[in-house]
Amino acid sequence: MVDKYTDISVQIEHYAKEISEKRMDFSKLRNTLKEQGTDQKDIEHIVKRVDKRAIRLDQLKGLHSRGKALFYGGIVAVVLGLLLPVISLFLSKGLSTWLISTPIIAGLGAIFLGRNDMRRY
Repeated sequence: MVDKYTDISVQIEHYAKEISEKRMDFSKLRNTLKEQGTDQKDIEHIVKRVDKRAIRLDQLKGLHSRGKALFYGGIVAVVLGLLLPVISLFLSKGLSTWLISTPIIAGLGAIFLGRNDMRRY
């Protein structure tokens, strides 16, 4: 719980995390702010800002999970791209260079995109 003397941006961030993680809802937030003696106008302002921040936190969580999937998918693509030449040697059919390098390049791209998305959160 955050007291009413804490900076408003710290309050907003704290309550947004609570709402985003489903530990608090907006009616409980309003009651908490009312118990602290916050004015009704300030309560409305804080609730609006908390709502916007909670929505943004949920978006960032989605980006993080998408980034994790891209990262691990990229690693799998690179490993498969590195295994293709070994498999083609055993089968002695030979694969063209572009067929071998394409999964490696795509995998590296996915790894970098995934790392970028995971760092946003």
